[in-house]
Order: sequence, then structure tokens, then C-alpha cells
Amino acid sequence: MDALAFPGACQVVRTERHRRRHGIVKDSREVVLAVTDLDARQVPPAELTAHARKRWTVEDRVHYVRNVAFKGDARRARTGAALVVLGCLTDIVRQALTAAGWKNLASGRRDHTGPDKALELHGTIRDQSVWI
Repeated sequence: MDALAFPGACQVVRTERHRRRHGIVKDSREVVLAVTDLDARQVPPAELTAHARKRWTVEDRVHYVRNVAFKGDARRARTGAALVVLGCLTDIVRQALTAAGWKNLASGRRDHTGPDKALELHGTIRDQSVWI
């Protein structure tokens, strides 16, 4: 334990990720290290690894939907609160589509691009006599 350069560190978890993006020939590789002050009796190494995988499963699920299905990376807003607000709106729509039973959120988003369909998704009925 004396070899670790972090005071109080008891365990280090090394995670190596490989991925191949569609249409790109070369794989990318990323190595991530996590340091904890919990010893192996408190949290076994296998449990730390499982926790890291679980976290990335959630991250990938949410961010994939934000970036791919809702085209979050293509947004031009880069400053102020715009990105946070757009992210919150994306999450609201994602949750509404999930609650409505959509398994493919990209398809659900495409199916609800018109005002009537979007209002219907959120439980609002559009009365033609009221709306101008």
C-alpha cells in the first residue's frame, strides 16, 4: 500500500474500455483508474468492478439517448443555462416516452414531432376551439 501516491488509498481499480464506433475502422481504447479508501474486507475488488460497470450502464443508457436519439451533440448552444435546460427537457420527453410504453425512444421521438402528438404524449388534449 505504500506504493500508492494517494494518502489513505487502499484499493485501485483499473478499467479498460474498448469500443468501435459505427463507420470507423480503428477501435478506441481508454484506461480509467479509480482509487478508494475502502479496503478489500469492506468492499471486495469484484464488487468495486461490478459497481463501475453498473454506473457506466446507466450513463451509457441515458447519454446515448440524449446524444443519439435527441441529437444532443449537434446542438449549437454552448454557453449559459441553455444546455442544462435542453438536457432537462430531453429527460422529460424521454421519461414520458418510456411511461407511454415506447421501447425505441428514437422512434417515439420521431412519432411525436407535431404539436398534437406531443401534447397527447404529455396527457394534454388540444381543443381546436381554444387554440388559434
